[in-house]
Amino acid sequence: MIEKEEAPSRAKRLVEKNDILYQMVRPYQQNNLYFSFNDELDYVASTGYAQIRTFYHNNSMYVYHLMHTKKFLDKVLERCTGTSYPAINSEDLSNISIKISKNINEQEKIANFLSSVDKKISLTEEKLELFREYKKGVMQKIFSQELRFKDSDGNDYPEWEEKKLEDIVNINKGKQLNKELLEKQGEYPVINGGILPSGYTDKYNTLSNTITISEGGNSCGYVNFIKNNFWAGGHCYTLNKKIEINYKYLYQLLKFNEVNIMDLRVGSGLPNIQKSAINNYKINISTTLEEQQKISDFLSSIDSKIESIEKELERLKEFKKGLLQQMFV
Repeated sequence: MIEKEEAPSRAKRLVEKNDILYQMVRPYQQNNLYFSFNDELDYVASTGYAQIRTFYHNNSMYVYHLMHTKKFLDKVLERCTGTSYPAINSEDLSNISIKISKNINEQEKIANFLSSVDKKISLTEEKLELFREYKKGVMQKIFSQELRFKDSDGNDYPEWEEKKLEDIVNINKGKQLNKELLEKQGEYPVINGGILPSGYTDKYNTLSNTITISEGGNSCGYVNFIKNNFWAGGHCYTLNKKIEINYKYLYQLLKFNEVNIMDLRVGSGLPNIQKSAINNYKINISTTLEEQQKISDFLSSIDSKIESIEKELERLKEFKKGLLQQMFV
């Protein structure tokens, strides 16, 4: 959605308050909008959205929530064309039948309750983003040494030293697992080039609490800390320390350097990062375990808070999903 003055010539549909804008391309993303703006500006709907306006005394917010049920989405996807970019046209969308309450008061109560859950979800998402941004800012100050911890006597720790990664850890490449052996669910995740596991298996080749760096694919260079036993695949580097160093401190330091590590990628079709490039990557590290421990503890405490908010957000989303299922049977 864009303001009228900035709209392309083909987008001429003025949006009114309480209109619903429904995403027609890749509708499974559910990036829909309930238009509640109440200002003096004129807005138009982008051509990528179906503009929906209710009538016959139907509550538009109630209909908006109904359109986010799995049952409705399944009906939409059945009518979509295309594979990479499935899409539905407005005519097919308008022909989908929905079952609604005839009681406007019931519609309003349901809509208001679900909207209150949406508000809680939105506030939790904002809270999560604030903590993530806070951690980024703190990491920038700590690893640029703008912010320094003191020892027990209030003195500065020694200056940091620059080292190649190969001087700190042994870097090993995982072993490729046949796709036929991958399951959607299982005991051990298979870590490859992506941010998420590429599947699951019933065996592992790497112990828990290991730092990994994605070797290939669009996410190559992604730094992760795997807390459980796992299978390191052919597009995954595992890091095993060869000197005395706080391992979680090393993870936080590498995570801070993640963008620069990603810049080591070569190739275009299927980019990858050569082991020699990872080995020769240089980082500035603290030379004292005590300072490393303080940094690790501080950043890990922020991570724990972030994980707690992420779990809260997931619970809220599951709670809303269950409500939608129960209210719109």
